Amino acid sequence: DILKPQLQSGVGRLPLWVWVQAGSVRAVEALLRNSAHEEEITADVVVALQRCRADVDSQHQIADLIRDRAGQDEFKSLEVAAMTRRLLLELRQALDEERDIDARIVREALAGGADPDAREEGEEEDEDGAE
Repeated sequence: DILKPQLQSGVGRLPLWVWVQAGSVRAVEALLRNSAHEEEITADVVVALQRCRADVDSQHQIADLIRDRAGQDEFKSLEVAAMTRRLLLELRQALDEERDIDARIVREALAGGADPDAREEGEEEDEDGAE
């Protein structure tokens, strides 16, 4: 919502994930088809797709554009990484905010292929010293 005026005016260069999450099919297509620069498709872009605020048809169009650019295998791999990130984020936020875990998000993430054994980056494994 903070970026809404910038999105509406088109002023400035925003990253691909912003346009994906906003649901702007035209902007996503323009960025991906622009030969002047190479847009990198990352898990952040697919997380933005999962959080997309557009109607279902626009979400499908954006997903197709991203899939066409990344390739089917890479897109699937990014979907799994995004679902894992979504799972970890929900668990971390619930812990930090001292609230119940949103079971719907956890179910969706696991159904989408999230790694149930994933750990946050930088988390030390304490298996040897724990008793």
